[in-house]
Amino acid sequence: MECWKYFGFRSSDGKTVRIGYLPADYPLTSSRYYASKMNDKYVLASARLQEILGSVTTAAITADLWTSQASHSYLSITKHFLVVNLDGLTYAMV
Repeated sequence: MECWKYFGFRSSDGKTVRIGYLPADYPLTSSRYYASKMNDKYVLASARLQEILGSVTTAAITADLWTSQASHSYLSITKHFLVVNLDGLTYAMV
Protein backbone atom coordinates (compact mmCIF):
# COMPACT_ATOMS: atom_id res chain seq x y z
CA MET A 1 0.00 0.00 0.00
CA GLU A 2 1.47 3.32 -1.06
CA CYS A 3 1.38 6.13 1.48
CA TRP A 4 0.49 9.67 0.37
CA LYS A 5 0.83 12.94 2.24
CA TYR A 6 -1.23 16.09 1.95
CA PHE A 7 0.58 19.05 0.45
CA GLY A 8 -0.69 22.60 0.82
CA PHE A 9 0.49 26.12 1.38
CA ARG A 10 -0.80 29.29 2.99
CA SER A 11 -1.49 32.27 0.80
CA SER A 12 -0.63 35.81 1.88
CA ASP A 13 -4.14 36.37 3.24
CA GLY A 14 -3.70 33.41 5.63
CA LYS A 15 -6.06 30.96 3.95
CA THR A 16 -4.85 27.44 3.38
CA VAL A 17 -4.92 26.48 -0.27
CA ARG A 18 -4.88 22.76 -0.98
CA ILE A 19 -2.58 21.60 -3.74
CA GLY A 20 -3.17 17.88 -3.51
CA TYR A 21 -1.47 14.70 -2.36
CA LEU A 22 2.09 13.55 -2.95
CA PRO A 23 3.85 10.23 -2.36
CA ALA A 24 5.26 10.11 1.17
CA ASP A 25 8.84 9.82 -0.10
CA TYR A 26 8.50 12.83 -2.46
CA PRO A 27 11.23 15.35 -1.53
CA LEU A 28 9.78 18.79 -0.90
CA THR A 29 12.22 21.49 -1.92
CA SER A 30 13.72 23.82 0.63
CA SER A 31 16.63 26.23 0.83
CA ARG A 32 18.83 23.31 1.96
CA TYR A 33 17.76 21.31 -1.11
CA TYR A 34 18.71 24.12 -3.49
CA ALA A 35 21.93 24.81 -1.58
CA SER A 36 22.98 21.17 -1.97
CA LYS A 37 22.13 21.24 -5.70
CA MET A 38 24.17 24.43 -6.16
CA ASN A 39 27.05 22.88 -4.22
CA ASP A 40 26.94 19.82 -6.52
CA LYS A 41 27.04 22.10 -9.58
CA TYR A 42 29.92 24.09 -8.07
CA VAL A 43 31.97 20.94 -7.47
CA LEU A 44 31.47 19.81 -11.09
CA ALA A 45 32.22 23.26 -12.55
CA SER A 46 35.27 23.66 -10.31
CA ALA A 47 36.66 20.28 -11.37
CA ARG A 48 36.09 21.12 -15.05
CA LEU A 49 37.79 24.52 -14.66
CA GLN A 50 40.79 22.95 -12.91
CA GLU A 51 41.07 20.49 -15.79
CA ILE A 52 40.97 23.33 -18.34
CA LEU A 53 43.45 25.49 -16.42
CA GLY A 54 45.91 22.60 -16.36
CA SER A 55 46.55 23.13 -20.09
CA VAL A 56 46.74 26.94 -20.01
CA THR A 57 50.22 28.40 -20.48
CA THR A 58 49.40 32.12 -20.68
CA ALA A 59 46.54 34.16 -19.24
CA ALA A 60 45.47 37.77 -18.68
CA ILE A 61 43.87 38.77 -15.39
CA THR A 62 41.72 41.85 -14.88
CA ALA A 63 40.24 43.23 -11.68
CA ASP A 64 37.54 45.74 -10.88
CA LEU A 65 36.50 47.30 -7.55
CA TRP A 66 33.27 49.20 -6.94
CA THR A 67 30.87 50.23 -4.22
CA SER A 68 27.09 50.01 -4.53
CA GLN A 69 24.72 52.81 -3.59
CA ALA A 70 24.02 50.83 -0.42
CA SER A 71 27.77 51.05 0.45
CA HIS A 72 28.49 47.38 -0.27
CA SER A 73 31.98 46.83 -1.65
CA TYR A 74 32.59 44.41 -4.53
CA LEU A 75 35.68 42.93 -6.15
CA SER A 76 35.62 41.13 -9.48
CA ILE A 77 38.57 39.15 -10.80
CA THR A 78 38.42 37.77 -14.34
CA LYS A 79 40.88 35.48 -16.07
CA HIS A 80 41.05 35.39 -19.89
CA PHE A 81 42.93 32.62 -21.67
CA LEU A 82 43.09 30.46 -24.78
CA VAL A 83 42.86 26.70 -24.59
CA VAL A 84 44.62 24.23 -26.87
CA ASN A 85 42.01 24.37 -29.68
CA LEU A 86 42.22 28.23 -29.60
CA ASP A 87 38.67 28.68 -28.29
CA GLY A 88 38.57 31.79 -26.12
CA LEU A 89 37.22 31.20 -22.64
CA THR A 90 36.55 33.64 -19.82
CA TYR A 91 35.82 32.70 -16.22
CA ALA A 92 34.81 35.05 -13.43
CA MET A 93 36.51 34.12 -10.17
CA VAL A 94 33.81 34.75 -7.60
